[in-house]
Amino acid sequence: MKKNKEITKSVRMKIELTVMRFDFEKVRSAMRTLGWTWGGGEGHYPEKEDMVTTAIELLEAAYNSQYAATGGFEARYIDKEFYLNFVVEGTDSWVDDGKDEVEEVEKTVKGSC
Repeated sequence: MKKNKEITKSVRMKIELTVMRFDFEKVRSAMRTLGWTWGGGEGHYPEKEDMVTTAIELLEAAYNSQYAATGGFEARYIDKEFYLNFVVEGTDSWVDDGKDEVEEVEKTVKGSC
């Protein structure tokens, strides 16, 4: 099992700066607009303090593994810098079996040209 790296004073300062720059109230507003709650079926809208705590925990985890996410928050640690995002929607280019989906994309691209 890999041992976690020690969180030094300079790393702690970068984490705090990242959290300080983040607009948690904007995220809270977006969550209310979308009806996005934490806690399952009878979920609740998280308080700012809950989001800050979660963000710090994710940034600390990302320091050790480069990436951590939960509740819409994504934390990354790349090239000695921290990144914190709140993601509403996302996708990637990974294709399960490849053939059908790739053919559909090719048809769509050809039809729009």
